[in-house]
Amino acid sequence: MDNKGEIGTLGSVLLGLVVFAIFVILFWPTFKSMVSVLFSEEDENKSTNVFYERLINEINKMSIGSKNEFLFSTSEDYVLVAFQKDKDSFSGFCDGATYFNVNKPAKCKDKGCICLCDAGVVEYSLCDTKDDICNSFEQNVISPKFSCETFIIGTSTAANLEIKKQKEIIEINALSTKNLN
Repeated sequence: MDNKGEIGTLGSVLLGLVVFAIFVILFWPTFKSMVSVLFSEEDENKSTNVFYERLINEINKMSIGSKNEFLFSTSEDYVLVAFQKDKDSFSGFCDGATYFNVNKPAKCKDKGCICLCDAGVVEYSLCDTKDDICNSFEQNVISPKFSCETFIIGTSTAANLEIKKQKEIIEINALSTKNLN
């Protein structure tokens, strides 16, 4: 009787190892990219670009009159800024931070615009370099829940965004934010 118990236990252990090996093989790419994002600055910046691309794709896919929530995260090198159609720049105090010379890029002139801007140039002019990534929209991009009505998600921040798309307006607000430092 002892042999049967040992074989049953050995069989259970082997089955568990096989299931674990299958799990590791199936989820290895996801696990590997998650570890890379968490521990690599280059991948952290790359992941911010991926978040940005997904945000823009989500807005473009949205139908008029719809509302979605979207998780967004910035690295220490980027800020996310949305510009209204009728504002070419912003300087001032906004939800706990002071900003100087946040400039709407020329390609966004007379359009609503969402940009991923290099935070390393804050002392000069934010959102005014060739490396900034911007997408313009025919709609006005507004953020009425921000005290300055300019939407800015600072560096190293995770935010749960609410996006409402209407015929004339894209409203983007942060429902919650968390500093990642």
